[in-house]
Amino acid sequence: MRHITTLYSVAAAFLFAFISVACGEDEEVLTPNETFVDKFDIPASASGPEADLKREFYARNGSYLIFNDTLSAVRDASGNLKVETVDFEWSLTSSGDDTDEWEFFETIEEQRAAAEIVKKHILPYIKDGAMRPYSVLPFKSIVTSSGKIVYYKDNWRCFGVNLAEIMPAADDAERKALVLDMFKRIYKGKYSSSSEEADPFHEVCAEYSGEYICDYFPEWEDERDMEIIYSLGYISYKTNKKPYNEKFLTKSNDYTDFVNLVFDNTTEEVYAKYGRYEKIILKYEMIKALVEKVGIKI
Repeated sequence: MRHITTLYSVAAAFLFAFISVACGEDEEVLTPNETFVDKFDIPASASGPEADLKREFYARNGSYLIFNDTLSAVRDASGNLKVETVDFEWSLTSSGDDTDEWEFFETIEEQRAAAEIVKKHILPYIKDGAMRPYSVLPFKSIVTSSGKIVYYKDNWRCFGVNLAEIMPAADDAERKALVLDMFKRIYKGKYSSSSEEADPFHEVCAEYSGEYICDYFPEWEDERDMEIIYSLGYISYKTNKKPYNEKFLTKSNDYTDFVNLVFDNTTEEVYAKYGRYEKIILKYEMIKALVEKVGIKI
C-alpha cells in the first residue's frame, strides 16, 4: 500500500510539473502582438473644435464623449469596409435589431451645448457610482418606429441620453425634474415592486396591504386622521367618496409612493415632513439604498 501511495505521489508531482510548463508555454503563445486601440478615445492626430471638446470633457469627467454611434470605419486588405458601432442592442449575453430612429448633434455649437447639459445636469447623479458611464452619447432626439419617445439607451460601454426635452427646458429646475424622471425610469427598470430586493420594504406594512382602513381603525370613518396612515409607514392611502371604502395601499402602489418620494424630494425635505415617523423613514432609507445600489445618487 505504501508503495502504491508513493507511485501516486510521484505521478501527481509529474503531472503538476507538466501542467506548469504547459501553462508557461501557453502564456508565450497568447502574448498579444498588437497594440490595443480604444475606439472611444480621441486619436492623437485628431484636431479641431470637436476633438478639443471631447478631450476637455474626458479630462474633467473621466468619461468619453461621442456625438454619433460610429466608432470606426476602415477598409481591410481586401477593400471591404469594416464599421464598428456602439450597438446599443448588443451585450455580453444578448443582441437584437435596433429599430429606433435618432438624430445627432451636428454643429459644434450644438455639441458644446449638449456637453454642458450632460456635465451639469446628468453626470452629477451617476459619476461616482456603479452607473458611471465609460462613454456618453447625447442624442438630439430618439423615438421608436411608432413615434414614442425613448428617454435613454445604454449598454456596458455607453450611456445614450435623449436631450430632446431636457435641452430646451425653460430653466434648470425644469431640467432637473426631467433628468430625475429619466433616472427614475432607469431605476424602475432595475428594481420593480416585485423584485426580490424590495421584499424587506414590503414586510414593514405587510399586515395592512390592500386592507380596508376601517376594519382596523373604526374611528377612520369619522376622523380620517392621517396620523394613523403615517404611524403605520404609509404616506398616502386609496381614497373613496365613502370613508369606510377607503383602503391601505397595495404593495405596488406603496412602492411607487416611496420611489417618488426619493426622486422628487431632498433628504432634508423628507425628514422635515416625516422625520418623527419611524416606519416611513425606514422605508424611505430602504428605497434610497436601492437607488444608490443601481448607481444613482440623488
